[in-house]
Amino acid sequence: MCRKKILASGPLGSISVCETCETYTINFNNVHLSLAEGGFVEFKDSLSECYEAHIHLPQNTDRRTIMFDTTCKGIRFVFNIQEVGELLSMFQKAELERYVSDGIDMREEF
Repeated sequence: MCRKKILASGPLGSISVCETCETYTINFNNVHLSLAEGGFVEFKDSLSECYEAHIHLPQNTDRRTIMFDTTCKGIRFVFNIQEVGELLSMFQKAELERYVSDGIDMREEF
């Protein structure tokens, strides 16, 4: 039976983890993802790269112009830079909370 723990939340969504099956649940705007730990890390890394690539570009902040491909053919996620920043922030908070709650010394990880 799943035992979910909220790791991070914000005005646009939340990230939780099932402490039994180690599945991460990401709810953000109208997107719901269930990812294993590898998928969680991979998606966070992609968000980070995307944010760094787009943050300094001039853009209309209201338009959703940043696209993420998915493994499902023909399905893409579309965000604006603020949404990417908010989602990345939640991923970073969730990752930090996970390290703290598991008692992992982050200095040893990096």
